Amino acid sequence: MIIFLDEDKAYRYWVTHHRRGFVLCGRNRYQPHVLTLHRATCPEIKTANARAHLTSGSQWKACAPQPEELIAWASGWKQDPAICQECRPLDAAAAEPAEIHLSKLGREILEYVLEAAVIHFDDDSLPYRLCAADIADCFGNTVGHLSPAFRRLFEQGMLTTTGSTKHLTPGKKIFPTVLALQGLPELSGNSEAELQDQLLKLRR
Repeated sequence: MIIFLDEDKAYRYWVTHHRRGFVLCGRNRYQPHVLTLHRATCPEIKTANARAHLTSGSQWKACAPQPEELIAWASGWKQDPAICQECRPLDAAAAEPAEIHLSKLGREILEYVLEAAVIHFDDDSLPYRLCAADIADCFGNTVGHLSPAFRRLFEQGMLTTTGSTKHLTPGKKIFPTVLALQGLPELSGNSEAELQDQLLKLRR
C-alpha cells in the first residue's frame, strides 16, 4: 500500500499504471474520515483538469493492488470505508479487462507522447508537431532503432501515425489513441466522442 500526500503527479502515475488497482479516498490527514473505496479507473476519483488538487489540502489517497489491504488499513482507524457504487470495487463482475502489457521502452515512449498531447489539450493554440524523430532524439536513439517499440505500440492500439504504420519515417507525426487517453486519470471521465474531438484538434 502507498499513501499519496501532496503528490498529484505521483498519484496520477500510479493509477495510470495500475488500472486493476484500488484507491481509498479520504479527508483529514491526522484523523482520516469520509473514506471511500474505488477502483483505480473510477471516474469519480479523476478529473479532466490536469491542474486539479487530488492529494493536497485535506485530501489524500491510499493505493494498493488489492482492496483487502486498504480495508484492513482503514479498520486500524476504526473506519469502515464506503464502497463506490459507480465502479463497484468489490464486485468481480465489474472488474476491468486485462491490462495491456508494455515494455519499459514502450511505456516510456507512450508517456512522452501522452504528456505532449495533454500540453496541447490545455493550450490548443500551440501546433502539435511531435514526430518520430523528436521522440527518437528524446531517447538518444534513431527512429530505426525505436521502430520495433513503435510497431508494438501501433499493434496494441496505443499510438497511431499519419498514413500507414508499416513504414515509419522520421517526419511522421505520432499521435496517442483514444485507448491510450482513457488510461490518463485526468481524461478518463471524458466520453469516447470527447476524446476523439481532442485528437482531431491535434491533427489540424
